[in-house]
Amino acid sequence: MPWTTTLKPLSEAKLAIVTTSGIHHGDQRPFDMLDKNGDPSYRKLNGETLFDDYKITHDYYDHTDAR
Repeated sequence: MPWTTTLKPLSEAKLAIVTTSGIHHGDQRPFDMLDKNGDPSYRKLNGETLFDDYKITHDYYDHTDAR
């Protein structure tokens, strides 16, 4: 639920962010943009290397700000 207080300090917690931005690492399988129902799969991202090698496989928004 949004705005719920945490039970422990954030520094001790695991955090997951779910997005439909189509971001993945270069060595991961791209999202399927040809699937007429959309690609419901997900990719785990390494936060330490995210900006070193990420790719965007998404055809339905302008990638300028994401890049």
